[in-house]
Amino acid sequence: MKRRALVFGLVAWPFGVAAHSGHEERDLAIEVISSQREGNELLLSLALTNSTDETVTATEFYVFGARVKEQSLPLIIPAGGTKTTDVLFRFTTKIPDQFSLLILVGQGERIEIPIRP
Repeated sequence: MKRRALVFGLVAWPFGVAAHSGHEERDLAIEVISSQREGNELLLSLALTNSTDETVTATEFYVFGARVKEQSLPLIIPAGGTKTTDVLFRFTTKIPDQFSLLILVGQGERIEIPIRP
């Protein structure tokens, strides 16, 4: 299978986001390291960095109009640690120029980041 690598911005595309769980705020930085696409499939390489003193667990990746073909979940990110993962999406139509990636963490917390492949 042939793949062309596409690089986001200056090799990586960092996003700092805050997710809320009860009364505690969690900071989780999400970085798109790279992407590869072929036809209607898009492989995203992600780095998730937990800047808190608690473990954070990512339980699902979701994109409207796409099915997750491959992912390694749950992704457990230790306090102060970083985990990388690859997620392969298969879109029902052509890959859009821009879309949102939704990451579910903990007990129903949602983090949304924009993606421009």
